[in-house]
Amino acid sequence: MVHDSGLSEEWIKSHYQEYLQTEHWKDLKRRVHEQMRRRFGFSRCYICRTTDGLQLHHRTYKRVGHEHLKDVGFFCGACHAKVHKRLSSKKSSRTNLWNIAKKMRRAYVLEEKRRHTKNPGKYTLPTI
Repeated sequence: MVHDSGLSEEWIKSHYQEYLQTEHWKDLKRRVHEQMRRRFGFSRCYICRTTDGLQLHHRTYKRVGHEHLKDVGFFCGACHAKVHKRLSSKKSSRTNLWNIAKKMRRAYVLEEKRRHTKNPGKYTLPTI
């Protein structure tokens, strides 16, 4: 399969780690950080909202090398690993990483609301 970027999946798989070291990727990461700081005041994990250990991840590989800001998002290392673990356990090819991340985020928010209801004042709800 060839993506909109003109790159094949085989090329992406074999050169992806090199691509993550390029100035283009580093600049993209900086621009996403800036966008999140303007929007929220800080960068944070899409799922658990932590600000520690953030990793920029592709939502889609369609435009590798020509990404739009909406094509990527931050996960902390723990959530990133959990999403990939869940993705590898899924049998359906229609399941994608971002759908799993959305489900994990909803579950996280519901759990925080439950905790907050049980013990108001001790927990704060994540901002969405």
